[in-house]
Amino acid sequence: MTTDPTPVLKHPSACTVDELDAFRALVRANGQARTGRVPESELLAFLHNSDGQLIAVGALKNPDPDYRLRVFTTYAGLTTAADSWPVYEVGFFSIARDWQGQGLGRRILQALVNEMPHAPLFATTRTPGMVHLLEEQGFAAVGKRWVTAPGQAPLALYIREV
Repeated sequence: MTTDPTPVLKHPSACTVDELDAFRALVRANGQARTGRVPESELLAFLHNSDGQLIAVGALKNPDPDYRLRVFTTYAGLTTAADSWPVYEVGFFSIARDWQGQGLGRRILQALVNEMPHAPLFATTRTPGMVHLLEEQGFAAVGKRWVTAPGQAPLALYIREV
């Protein structure tokens, strides 16, 4: 594998327009999420190969309160108080197709978690690979699963308590 040893972590305000555009483009290329809120993220992770090509990204997102309410109560059916929910969401994970299966998602997730070792975090996913990575980092599934569109696998809410 010819990648830099660790992802580069940046607050979106420290990123150039080109960096933000490249981040969004990689997320959209894999259809992982809408990218409009990338600039509101807490932290972005970029991983480049030795040629400088962006091959993997991820983020600690700052989801708005309405979204958190929908995820935790409406979708996952949790009854815990909102002030006990994690604030930051792990998301915007995307690996360039030619680089998948090489442990890059693990490196991105580890770097993000290391930046916030004492902060509870949450994520939603439907992909087995991401479930495995989240569980490796101490995330556990909570609540019920939900379907967002016919024919799609259900989403699950994962929380990492500290």
